[in-house]
Amino acid sequence: MADREEILRNVMDEVSPGAVGVVVADSTGLVISSRGTMGKESAAMGTQLISLAAELDPRERKPPVIQLQSESERMTETSLTLEFTGGSEFLVGNQKMHQVSISGEELTIRSVLIWLKENLLKNCDRIDLLLEGDAVRPGVLVLVNDTDWELLDEEKTVLKNGDRVTFISTLHGG
Repeated sequence: MADREEILRNVMDEVSPGAVGVVVADSTGLVISSRGTMGKESAAMGTQLISLAAELDPRERKPPVIQLQSESERMTETSLTLEFTGGSEFLVGNQKMHQVSISGEELTIRSVLIWLKENLLKNCDRIDLLLEGDAVRPGVLVLVNDTDWELLDEEKTVLKNGDRVTFISTLHGG
């Protein structure tokens, strides 16, 4: 039984890392394992969703993944304008303005940098011209709504819906 619990725990971590709560139930709705703040009462609804998903495409052999969240636990999405100038637009397809929506509880510049690296810069072979690891490279100015991030809280600056984050490269060849 301990092996089964460990396997289920590993599956839950793989399917939903960092989840607030996960309930695993068998086809009858009997709770096999639960973790976090999701109550066992969520199992029946999860089982119904899995059954419904299986009916939609019965040929699919892989079981569907269902994640349940309560209204209070729902992640928010923040809409931002990301602007790249001073040559940094070259790194993001020569497009200066990008309208993006990023999910997260409290969106900071740091989380935008991580998102940027995983999304807009994922096919770029010169990420080092903008980022060093998960930080902004020296020589790149960052503005939030035309205010230097150094006057704010730098990478800890909390962003809100509609904010504009500008990256200005001051790096030039000679």
